[in-house]
Amino acid sequence: MLLALLLLACDPTAPQGGAPDVAAAGDCDPAAALPAQLRLLTRREYEATVADLFGFAGAACEADTDCILTEQSCEYNACAADPCTTVTFLLEGYSGASTVSVAGSFNDWSATGLALTHDEAADRWWAKTTLDPGHHSYKFVVDGVWIVDPENPNSESDGLGGANSVIEVDCAGDSESAGRFTERFPVESRPDEFPFDNHAASGLVTATAAEAHLDAAQAVAAQALAAPGAWLPCDPADGACLNTFLDGVAPRIFRRPLSAVERARYATLATQGEDPEDGLSLCLEAMLASPSFLYRSEIGDGAALTAYEAATALSYALWGSTPDDALLEAAAAGALDEAEGRRTEAVRLLNDPRAAAHIGDFGVMWLGVDVIATATRRDDAVTPLTASLRAAMIDEAAAYTAHVFYDGGRTASALYTTPYTFAGPELAALYGQSSAAEGTRIDWPADERAGLLGLSGVLASLAHSDQSAPVLRGVWVRQRLLCQTLPAPPADIPAAPEASEGGTTRERFTEHTADPVCSSCHVYLDPVGFGFEHFDQLGRYRAADNGLPVDASGVIHDLEFRGAGTEAPFDGLPALGALLAQSPAAERCVVTQLGRFAAGAETEDLCLTDDATAQLRETGDLRQALLRFVTDPAFLHRERAP
Repeated sequence: MLLALLLLACDPTAPQGGAPDVAAAGDCDPAAALPAQLRLLTRREYEATVADLFGFAGAACEADTDCILTEQSCEYNACAADPCTTVTFLLEGYSGASTVSVAGSFNDWSATGLALTHDEAADRWWAKTTLDPGHHSYKFVVDGVWIVDPENPNSESDGLGGANSVIEVDCAGDSESAGRFTERFPVESRPDEFPFDNHAASGLVTATAAEAHLDAAQAVAAQALAAPGAWLPCDPADGACLNTFLDGVAPRIFRRPLSAVERARYATLATQGEDPEDGLSLCLEAMLASPSFLYRSEIGDGAALTAYEAATALSYALWGSTPDDALLEAAAAGALDEAEGRRTEAVRLLNDPRAAAHIGDFGVMWLGVDVIATATRRDDAVTPLTASLRAAMIDEAAAYTAHVFYDGGRTASALYTTPYTFAGPELAALYGQSSAAEGTRIDWPADERAGLLGLSGVLASLAHSDQSAPVLRGVWVRQRLLCQTLPAPPADIPAAPEASEGGTTRERFTEHTADPVCSSCHVYLDPVGFGFEHFDQLGRYRAADNGLPVDASGVIHDLEFRGAGTEAPFDGLPALGALLAQSPAAERCVVTQLGRFAAGAETEDLCLTDDATAQLRETGDLRQALLRFVTDPAFLHRERAP
């Protein structure tokens, strides 16, 4: 709320024109470089790292159907445990059915509420959905015939002489697949205008964090040693296994070979165990609590990263996780010393499913959709903001971004003009369309939504609890999509207009910002934010606001940079998206945000950003721009503090 209030007015004494907000091509500093430093693993990176190191993701798979029987999902080509609130519905047989769905207390007993997908090879119908913790009853609906779940022994009377199947979602004490080891880690700091969780300079360890890291090391070691076959090619109870661990596994944990001194130290530590397995456990716990694991080294040798540091930088830039054996072997062989070798490995990494998931994380944080997980919105009977709907909004933003990068247009303009999304039943209902199985393509009406501007999570995140938020939405476009820096607001901030004051949101905010003290800044914000007015605080389309017709016309003053003296009028989000799709500033901003995410630091002064933008304009491929950023020699340069 404080941020929202701060954005309601700006300092009229701040400079309003002149230099561009975003440096034009050729304005970079050739001498600028990323700082030499140690980088603490974020919670997200930690979870991905230990999953990759110890095979926590489970059995190999190609699709969710490969993991259905264990009620897991296919992530990164491996079966991974679903969160507690994710429920799998499975019905064997009925191959001749035309439609099968689940109707239950969680979807108002709609006969088409949750559509199941038919797995022809296994002759079964299945679907996944997210349910709030609590008691839920349901039935399958097979071509209009309602039946209880034949595999579920739990049932209750349906009040009509029959029975309903029952499922209890109890998440008390659940550690879930995401965040199970890092739930006590502090939340990462995100500086102003840096939307990502991996800002290197902000990663500091407090006493509380250190204790949490020690506890996590014990938990990870215990789970890893409970199933050593996934990562250790020997029997932990065999005394000779320690050497295999130190020579083969330990270098992956530290992302580099152990020094002779380190190896001797851990071998000595192992002798303090009660037996060989206990000794190995002590070594593993100590390594997972070591700075060599918890921190990514970017100190370098001279002005550039070492081969193993380069492998680590590439891996976390493109996967958000630790280097695999192939990348570490390439570092050992000197293949990363040359640009062609780095590009070969980077292309391999970018074609791995982990990269697509990482790009999805980029989209969620860049667009700011992750805030919807805890945001307060006025509830209503039509579209309650349930835990499952919040999760669906976040998943949608990730899936949409990854789709554009990999399967869609792959261009910056496609981010703003793609006329469809991927959704399940809850989001389909929010979009005013018939229910669909999870991940179904939903085509939007051409005059309502387009591109990332139309995503439900974007619109719901940029809102007040009881009304839309033109100012927040205008600020978001300027900062997140155009990378423009706004003047600081004054100390005396007026309150936001109340929804109860009557009239449309546009009318209330227009009156609120008519004061010349406010308008000097709000001229850059409100006319942009008003273009979102067809969407309420949950991202639902509306033709009327408070019983009055919606006016979604707007104008972007100084689209390319503040002070340019230009005006770009539009009406509605598809038209705004079309303007952004053609904007060089928006195109460069996408590359800037990708660079920030890949480097975990501000990159505005780096010529890398200009070079990657030029690559995007030459190829039209967002992935090629990212490849250029991470494979250029400048990506490996580091500047030591004086």
